[in-house]
Amino acid sequence: MSAWVTPLRVVFGLFLVLTSLNHFAGAIVPEPLGTQPLAVQLMTALHDSRLYDVAMGFELLAGVLLLAGVAVPFALCMALPIQVCALFWALILGHDFLWSAVAVIALAANTALMFSHLGAYRGVLQRRALAFGEGPALGDNYDGLYMHLGPRQHLTTRQFITAALVLAAAMAFYWYLVPSVTGQFARLVILVPAILLALRGTSVRARRA
Repeated sequence: MSAWVTPLRVVFGLFLVLTSLNHFAGAIVPEPLGTQPLAVQLMTALHDSRLYDVAMGFELLAGVLLLAGVAVPFALCMALPIQVCALFWALILGHDFLWSAVAVIALAANTALMFSHLGAYRGVLQRRALAFGEGPALGDNYDGLYMHLGPRQHLTTRQFITAALVLAAAMAFYWYLVPSVTGQFARLVILVPAILLALRGTSVRARRA
């Protein structure tokens, strides 16, 4: 591991801890509120909904883990979305040079540290990553059972019914409980696995799983 990784980890962890404690301690250093209308509206909504508290809580935990050198890849993943959102708020919505510069530096540090631990992320960066409990054989993973349309693997009746029930439950949830545009979009998304399952259903074999 390069010599710069540990100092950068400590500095970035300290930055996360100090910014989050500054929020929870009552903003000893004034927190950014924004000057542009959209930036102010978003920050106000985050504070009023307490989502800003949630974000700062995750940032605090990530900073402590980085300072301790424990679960560093996990801590970096936890901090990354917050840094991306901060950059979006400062640069795109706020047009604030100072906070944009701070956000760029924080995101660059986060990204550099993640690249230094790239080996820890190789499992999720694979084109067809296996989930917990899955195996490489076609019949032992989701892609092989429900996505692969070749003749090498057939669904059992039990597998087909189980998948169909899950999709039906998801469709019912978004149909009756989320009747908004979000629900409509979700129902369209569910059609993709539903069509694939229907195609796979043509090769169902009634045999033991």
